[in-house]
Amino acid sequence: MNLHLATCLLLLIPAAAIQAQPTNTLTGEWVGITEANGQTQFISLSLNENTGRLKMPLNNFSVDFSSVRLAGSQVRCEVNDKSLKLLLTGTLLRDEIHGEAEVPGIKGQFHLRRSKALAPEVIRSYAGAYRLAMAASYYSIVTRIGRTCSS
Repeated sequence: MNLHLATCLLLLIPAAAIQAQPTNTLTGEWVGITEANGQTQFISLSLNENTGRLKMPLNNFSVDFSSVRLAGSQVRCEVNDKSLKLLLTGTLLRDEIHGEAEVPGIKGQFHLRRSKALAPEVIRSYAGAYRLAMAASYYSIVTRIGRTCSS
């Protein structure tokens, strides 16, 4: 192998490795919880780079975001209409987003994980989400009518 070809291969291998690394992207399905004033709420988000939808399936509620922005790793999703003002600001790190949720007069936290798309009937079948403190750990339990799952 000549020196010129070997040099080109050595330069291309790191470039290919850098391109193969995942980038922070909002596009996809996200599930998680919000916590405010001692209340925990299961939420799901469907996001694209500048649009999205928030769902609270336990309340049969959904709303389109007025704006969705990603600047570096900082996420901002906003609902700003006559009947509802909602702001989610957080940090995206690979397949997780965590940050603050705010509606007028109430501030809380949220935590989301990237998920595969679930059929609407699967989401609707969930009956509750609870967080229990046990010793030094926290356990989240999501219940469904007739079944209990824990994680």
